[in-house]
Amino acid sequence: MKQFVDDTIVAQATPPGCSGLGVVRLSGKRAVDCLRSVFSSLSPSSDQYEARKIYYGWISSPESKIDNVLAWVAYGPHSFTGEDAVEISCHGGRVVIGAIVEELIRVGARLADPGEFTKRAFLNGKIDLMQAEATIDLINAKTMMALKSANAQLDGSLSKAVAEIREKLINVLAAIEASADFPDEIEGGVGLDEVRSISIEIEKLLESADQGRILRMGARVAILGKPNAGKSSLLNALLDNDRAIVTDAPGTTRDTIEEMASVGGIPVIYIDTAGMRKAGSRAEELGIERTKKEIERADIVINLFDGTGDEISTEEIETARILKNKNVIPVINKTDILDKIDLEKVYNKKEIIKISALKKMGIGKIKEEIVLRLSINEGSAENGFINERQKAALEKAKESLVLVLSGFSERVPVDLLSIDFRAAIVHLGELTGEEVSGEVIDRIFSRFCVGK
Repeated sequence: MKQFVDDTIVAQATPPGCSGLGVVRLSGKRAVDCLRSVFSSLSPSSDQYEARKIYYGWISSPESKIDNVLAWVAYGPHSFTGEDAVEISCHGGRVVIGAIVEELIRVGARLADPGEFTKRAFLNGKIDLMQAEATIDLINAKTMMALKSANAQLDGSLSKAVAEIREKLINVLAAIEASADFPDEIEGGVGLDEVRSISIEIEKLLESADQGRILRMGARVAILGKPNAGKSSLLNALLDNDRAIVTDAPGTTRDTIEEMASVGGIPVIYIDTAGMRKAGSRAEELGIERTKKEIERADIVINLFDGTGDEISTEEIETARILKNKNVIPVINKTDILDKIDLEKVYNKKEIIKISALKKMGIGKIKEEIVLRLSINEGSAENGFINERQKAALEKAKESLVLVLSGFSERVPVDLLSIDFRAAIVHLGELTGEEVSGEVIDRIFSRFCVGK
């Protein structure tokens, strides 16, 4: 998928702002010439830059010096982009970096598009599309486990798995089409067992989609309960920080409050809701509507009960019924004061966790249960997790193989069966970029920052 382009791109690679150091990157046919046009090296032998050797000197405009910098060169194809590349380490002020970039544009470079450096690495065959997507996951990683997953994908673990599955399908198709003994009616013929096995492998990859979403976006854990059950106190205890206002007055929280934390290496977004109750005002009504939306979105719902209450109310029983198909952790709060509420009418006794949010008793048990329910661990992260785009392509490949298996059982002729075989192969190629449209490529790389 090599694509050699004539233009040279430049961009600031470090975040905008004021810092001790900044980095400016160039890539393209004239990257070294652009450097040579603006850089006066104080190191010897600077006319011909050696690869990966650091040079010290000045970046200057025709009018004046801009900054003293360090610069190094990598020649294609032995660079990240596969092209000649330059990196300049300078002081990190906005004016300094802006002036350097402007000067490099003046001598022949153009400002890079978002993600264009990584896009060129993909187009020049240095990485595949799944590895390119892992790059942005690496940048956006919220926990060490998310970082480990991104690195696994960047190393090519998922790409290798997909490539192997695709190669198996190609071989099965070739065997079917080339078999001299292949009948018009192919029930029980060549490739049936292999296709079944490949379908199982695809299903295993699809199982990691939800885990990947959680590591990238965070698991949504909604805290639900009656007014004054202690939802805001629980949020503060889970965060170990006074994030939400806590008062004795019921209904203090009228809007949702979100805060992210790492729980067992998993990014978790805790949502303190307004609870489920009869609204006493328009503001409360809106808060309750948002609570309902959060319940729909939540990966886990902590259903919180006041341990000092006499009994579970009809309203709470109805709420438990609504949550029947959700992943619910039932929790009884204020058990340091009194523990007399009976939840066994609606929940299994083994599932119930007893806590005191104010005294932070039992909070660790809730976190342990969250990690257990999410079923993500260090071992699974080492293989990487697919994202939504990859999931969609895998699902299409799986659907095509369902048609293939149906074709076997219905004795479909080989030429018709081959259509679904080839569709599955194409969809698998969409994951790594062997079969992908320019529109999809542009959409993927538009999510990157400029300079990456």
